Amino acid sequence: MTDFTVAVDAWVKAAKAQQDAALRAYAEALAERIKELTPVKTGFLRANWMVVVSAEALPTSRANQLQGDEISRAKIGADILVLNPAAYARRIEYGFMGTDSRGRTYHQAPRGMVAQTLTEAPQILADVLKRLNRS
Repeated sequence: MTDFTVAVDAWVKAAKAQQDAALRAYAEALAERIKELTPVKTGFLRANWMVVVSAEALPTSRANQLQGDEISRAKIGADILVLNPAAYARRIEYGFMGTDSRGRTYHQAPRGMVAQTLTEAPQILADVLKRLNRS
């Protein structure tokens, strides 16, 4: 290999590492914002947010979540899911009007933690990129 080829290979590896770092920082920032916006009554809903990276079998609770820091293994092209298996997470996100299976009537307004985070996603990305460019 020529010196030029070695230099190009090194540059490509460094660029890919920066892309992966940016992806991980962005995913982490999005997950943190969703958690931050999650209302807290008992803490259960907020504590159950999890990140799954390119997993074939999705966990159904914290008890069978993949071990370790999932985001730290993410690379460009990976599917990253932020999810909450709590049974009532959907009701909190989208709201609920009507009678539940126990006969209780609700008129619960949506909180939209995920929807709001998606609206803020471009600004979150800009903030992450600024932070990464300063370091």
